Amino acid sequence: MAKSQLWRAGVSAEELMLTIEAELREPQFQGVSLTDAFQDIRNLILFDLTVPETALISRIKNRLRPLWGYYHGIDPIPPDSTTLTLEQDRILVASISQREYSLRTIPKIAAHFGEQNCHILCNFPELRRILPDTVGVLAWQDAPRLDLRAWRREYDSCYGQWKSNLLLLKHKFQLSPFLTQRIQLALLTATQRVYRYNQLIDALRPRAVLIDYDRNSRAACLILAAKRWGIPTFTLIHGVIGVDSKRYLFAPVLADFVLCWGEQQREQLAGFGTELNRIKTVGFHRIEDNVNLEPAKLRNRFRIRAESLVIMFASAPIETDARVKNVILFCTAVSRLPDTVDIVRLHPSESLASYREISNRFPSVLFTDNTDMTTSEAFALTDIVVAHSSGFAGEALAKNCLAVILDAVNVPIGPGEDLIHWANAPRARDAAELAAILTRIKVDEEFRTELRDGAVRYVQRMFGAVGEAACRNIAEVVLAHALPASK
Repeated sequence: MAKSQLWRAGVSAEELMLTIEAELREPQFQGVSLTDAFQDIRNLILFDLTVPETALISRIKNRLRPLWGYYHGIDPIPPDSTTLTLEQDRILVASISQREYSLRTIPKIAAHFGEQNCHILCNFPELRRILPDTVGVLAWQDAPRLDLRAWRREYDSCYGQWKSNLLLLKHKFQLSPFLTQRIQLALLTATQRVYRYNQLIDALRPRAVLIDYDRNSRAACLILAAKRWGIPTFTLIHGVIGVDSKRYLFAPVLADFVLCWGEQQREQLAGFGTELNRIKTVGFHRIEDNVNLEPAKLRNRFRIRAESLVIMFASAPIETDARVKNVILFCTAVSRLPDTVDIVRLHPSESLASYREISNRFPSVLFTDNTDMTTSEAFALTDIVVAHSSGFAGEALAKNCLAVILDAVNVPIGPGEDLIHWANAPRARDAAELAAILTRIKVDEEFRTELRDGAVRYVQRMFGAVGEAACRNIAEVVLAHALPASK
């Protein structure tokens, strides 16, 4: 077996994933192929992001979830529906993100559409207080109630063929019960979401649908439903695109149009088979260009002197052992440097508790949770960003920080390769080399100038625009291809 004993050894993850999606594309449910919403299964197979638990109670829950969902529904069902009371003929802006930057960027994008021309679909209740009353704000669970009896009739008419195809796949690839049950759950979940989002689109009749990430399993169902109704669909780019199997986090693009950051992503998406007329370069809206931050107050908040050099390590969601090794190498390197303030900024998927032992070993290094400061605050506070494969380092260059790539573990550095190639970012292979590079940046003004020139080249290629300009570009592209207003 391979990948946590999920399937027969000798079969590549890519072959298995593509075969499963091909064999389960039919029959369609309400006119759509549900394997287009299989991103959770892709993640499980390609990246082992979900590790099966061995405890008996976990196995029982895994088996019972499809049964429960069949009779009671997978997603929370609201007691009533507010969607039918909203006006039709608007732009629907939908977000699956729960990051702080979404609270800032969604209102900006909505403003460029016009306050009376859009609805927002997200799980941010705070937006109801931020946005004008003329903007309709919906939670994902506010989609029309699922008529379980009617849904079961359609689901049952398809399930026999899915079950037969899945049984053949199970025997051919020796799929584990865990993976088989996850696929069954993915089919059931997608049918219920497509069913509800079909009703949502029917109720709102939007001129266009804009989502922040169309490969997400929930968002994909909304995109599929909108396309079934002939509504133009658009997706933003969720993050830096990798050059290996991580391309499957972004491709194939489900939406009609993909709104990328710059030339780098345009070339990558085209290389993955996306037609050029579907790729629109708009810039990166999440980098804020005019943030009213006072560096003195910010440094005072973290008890950092104004003259101190601040070095930040940005963790990334790679294998756990590699993550830990990178953090230890960073802490070891910076502990050799005098007169610096050193910070480890954890990825949203990590917790401070898991690094308690390391933070105790290096008390001079400040470990921060991802929510301890906003991205903009982190950039305003920091002089040098050290990263392995985080897109955070590339964004830092756009905010006048310098970047160093730590390439010391047996894991591809992904977007770090672009920083080395286009920004001429230094590469450190171990703690000693990292300490030497940081020291040189600190004392060598000519070296700093060279790195800043490289940063300008990188930013011009990676980000066609940032902040408010990108938000405006997004709205212009969507409006240019949206259905005409019926009023």
